Amino acid sequence: MNAKTPSWTAPASAVVMTTTTPTHGETHTLTPSPPSTPLLPAPTPQPLPRVLQPWHDWLQWFPHESALAIGGMLPRLHAAMGRYRGTLQRGAHTPNGIDELRRRGPYHRLLLSEWALADEVPDEFLRRASSGEHLFLSPRYETLRADAEIVAVFDSGPAQFGAPRLAHIALWILLARRAEEAGIGFRWGLLDAPGALDAGGDAAALKRMLAARTLHHADATRIAAWRDALAAELCQSGERWCIGGAREATDAFSHRVAIARDLHTQLRVEIVGAGGRRDVEVPLPPDKASARLLRGGFAYEVAATHALETKHEASAQKLSLRQPPLIGPEGRRIVVPVLGESAAMIYDLAPSAKKSKKSQRKMRWGRGSELVFAAMSGKSFGGVVADRSYLFFWQIEGFGVVSRPDNTVFQAPPGQAHWLPALWFNSGSRPHQIFVIDAAHRLSMFEGSRPDRTGVLTQPIDTDVIAMARTDADSFAYLRYRGGMLELMLRHRRSAASRRLAQVSLSAPPDKGFLFGLRYRDINAWCVRMERGREGGASFWALYRYDQRTPSPQVQVIQVASGWSVVGLTPVPGTASEFGLVAITADRKRLMLLRVIGSDTLYASARSITAASVATDTSLIAFITEDRQLIALTPGGETRRWNADTERDDG
Repeated sequence: MNAKTPSWTAPASAVVMTTTTPTHGETHTLTPSPPSTPLLPAPTPQPLPRVLQPWHDWLQWFPHESALAIGGMLPRLHAAMGRYRGTLQRGAHTPNGIDELRRRGPYHRLLLSEWALADEVPDEFLRRASSGEHLFLSPRYETLRADAEIVAVFDSGPAQFGAPRLAHIALWILLARRAEEAGIGFRWGLLDAPGALDAGGDAAALKRMLAARTLHHADATRIAAWRDALAAELCQSGERWCIGGAREATDAFSHRVAIARDLHTQLRVEIVGAGGRRDVEVPLPPDKASARLLRGGFAYEVAATHALETKHEASAQKLSLRQPPLIGPEGRRIVVPVLGESAAMIYDLAPSAKKSKKSQRKMRWGRGSELVFAAMSGKSFGGVVADRSYLFFWQIEGFGVVSRPDNTVFQAPPGQAHWLPALWFNSGSRPHQIFVIDAAHRLSMFEGSRPDRTGVLTQPIDTDVIAMARTDADSFAYLRYRGGMLELMLRHRRSAASRRLAQVSLSAPPDKGFLFGLRYRDINAWCVRMERGREGGASFWALYRYDQRTPSPQVQVIQVASGWSVVGLTPVPGTASEFGLVAITADRKRLMLLRVIGSDTLYASARSITAASVATDTSLIAFITEDRQLIALTPGGETRRWNADTERDDG
């Protein structure tokens, strides 16, 4: 499809539909008409006020309202804390490798190819020198880090229950950024646990701090224990903060913070340090926002950046970053290949399997080979390994080895980043069927051995196929583009032909599309990319909703910001018939739900999201982050995450 600007744009609220009511089985034709008003801007996350931008990386863990609530404390406390007076990150600039190529530099760093030019064509060498066209290697310099850190110890006793804990959140964020600015480390601990310091700096660490509770009041014994523990630390430079009600901690810490609530809706914070004493009154957030923050109710679970500290850490398998997770029927299981191995991890999401040893298992196929396509059916997982002459069906009952079809029938180039889309039907009597969309957008069927033991049959089904999805145990639907029409087709696995459910007019073939929930007599939807955006421009997606009771498809146009990647289609939570696009933002740090009007953040990640999948029959979303975690957002609102064969629980 070309990258031209669309000849018409639709308003964000546009819904164009026909008024005819065809009888069952007829074709429904829809042609969008050019609206008169322009599209709304591409949806983006709500920005923070400028005054809170310095703490954006931490406030993104919270929903927008909570970020504003806790953010109201930050500027006042930040001003009262004063500047960091320890040793900054200074030292000698040390070269470490090559940074880039530049037009200027000393001639002992001139590229060897330039010196070769001097030997062969000296006149050209001199011309390039006089014109400033020579290329020089530029070394990368690193600054040695200072041997210093900030240590914060929080009082989790009864004197700090309730509102003072909100100030703990704000001070934790302020000290984390203070350490980052100074280029030094940040660790924190609890006054009730002398010597125990946590180096975690992510949302899970902040939750652990908030979850800590004790009925012990801060006393001289614990202060003395912390004094001894800090004196034994190898690093003695930096700052030592005691945050809470320990006013007597005079010689154990360089900074002391006392927090108390007054009779009004404010906190009185007293900060004592090398620069003297400062008092500040901080307004409290509204009660509802305060309660949510104190419960650790962060809207966006942020993936932890530290490795699992388990006995499996050294031997844990690494999940592949290339292949989007394969989601099984009804979202019960997820499959992800393992990096560098002919194997895949299978994760069971059923509630009964959460604490079972069988909730994760590993399956291997032939060493040194790759799956061309893979599929799940019930509890079964299988796939096909291909060489130049044969297709080898692995773990698929009723299939064996079959001669590889010609590329004009089935095209599957080696070394593909993604498995080909495939559906496996193995219910009922034999023969069983597998339907695959190859690299040339052809839909083919592989049929297994029959009861009379005849061999595997390969049969072409359709061409110009964009996407497909299972509808029930024996049927599936798919999208194809034919003669200026985008057609929704339904096929039973044993039928000889496909049935057309609906068609809509499109001027050019779409290059990408998704289906969701195409079950007979249920509301379902599909979407396609109508216009791929130019470099720096937005793309345009058409979202169609189809209801068997009112069979005229309805179309909505959604503009997707430049650099965003749409990965699927899912129902909008809390609605009966509204759907939205699931997209990864340009920085690959957020998973967004894009609607016709507005957008929602489904997940904010500290690490880049490398691949994602959306289930076609449930609202399950699964994705992989660059630290090789699998994260699943379940229909029930639960967030589950795994590092290969170990499920994480961040509490």
